Amino acid sequence: MSSYFKSFSIILLIVLFFLLSFYFYGYDATWQLWNIHTMSPPFADVRTITHGAESYAHGFDPLYDNPEDPWQRKLAYPRIWQGLFSLGLNSSHSIAMGITWLSTFLIGVILFLKNADNKTLFYVFLLVLSPATLLAVERGTLDLLMFFILTLAILAIQRSYLLSAVFIFTGYILKLFPIFAWILFIKGERTKFIISTLGAFVLVGLYIAFNYDDFKFIWSYVPRSTDISFGRNVFWMAVAQSNETIAFVAKMFSLVVIAIAFGLAYLDPFKSKTKTMIGNKNNEQLYQDAFRVGATLYIYIFLLFGNSWDYRLIFLIFTVPQLLKWSGGVESTETRLIKNISKLALMTIILSFWYLIIVKLFSFIPYGKKIAFIWDEINNWLVFITLLYLLFWSLPVKIKALIGKRSYT
Repeated sequence: MSSYFKSFSIILLIVLFFLLSFYFYGYDATWQLWNIHTMSPPFADVRTITHGAESYAHGFDPLYDNPEDPWQRKLAYPRIWQGLFSLGLNSSHSIAMGITWLSTFLIGVILFLKNADNKTLFYVFLLVLSPATLLAVERGTLDLLMFFILTLAILAIQRSYLLSAVFIFTGYILKLFPIFAWILFIKGERTKFIISTLGAFVLVGLYIAFNYDDFKFIWSYVPRSTDISFGRNVFWMAVAQSNETIAFVAKMFSLVVIAIAFGLAYLDPFKSKTKTMIGNKNNEQLYQDAFRVGATLYIYIFLLFGNSWDYRLIFLIFTVPQLLKWSGGVESTETRLIKNISKLALMTIILSFWYLIIVKLFSFIPYGKKIAFIWDEINNWLVFITLLYLLFWSLPVKIKALIGKRSYT
């Protein structure tokens, strides 16, 4: 039985379960099983666009003033999305658009699990069924579509660098951060990688320059929450709500941890000449490419966003197959550490995805929610530290030589 058929069958059963549960148990009650608080009407994030079309029809610029949105939120996406307004888009299309984005995500999962074994299928769907992923589904976040586009980029680069670049730039134009998937090209010939990266920087710079005021507003407008969020700012901002002095200490401590993490990731992995441990030959390069994309996006979001909703954890799904390969690879003195770090990364990723269930369980004990929050923060930081280390370790030897200025043979 092919992995495509297995993945499709599992997804079909999941969709059927939710449809039956919505019908017999109730829409809100079903989401509560995962401790997800619903927003009504559904697919709230989609509605910034669909209701933005109605604000635009009434003479407003929805990027700055979106009165038709049910929650009065701005349409904080690049203006290219407003091109849909001329096609007659309105709020009545919200459900259809949300289902479309969800469908692309599920298709992306199926495509990504090409030739996956049963163990990989189990762990990936453990994350697909987690509160973090289901939060993305309930909100109808655009990141569902970005996951699909990046899946296409990862698959395309196995055959065509140009086609992969097209997918990456499509994601960039639609939501900016997918440009960090450019790390896919790091495996190519060093000179071509440098030249193509410089060319990408020029295109990125031009796009930002022509839309600078809009992007500056979008960046300043994006909500910074400490609830169901991850990032370098989450802990100290949560502490700041009760004690500014301790919050400053926590912020400085966070910066020290980041500096140490980069120091370890540079000094130790760059000494290693060990090649990535190999798993299934059919998936060896695919999973390694996917890991680099997922790890890079998490590190970028963790550091530069500072605070990001847990539904953006979905990009960590890309890291799971390779982490499983490294966790079970042939052990040697040099790779034992990599196996242990991979196991730790995988465990903390799973715990981060399932945080909403954990906090629900902890709520029955004194100070349970605070304990669960601290535990989640530790998990999120361990995900950052372990992925940073493994990302540096897995870089091609020629890139290590370029950055580390060492001579490798």
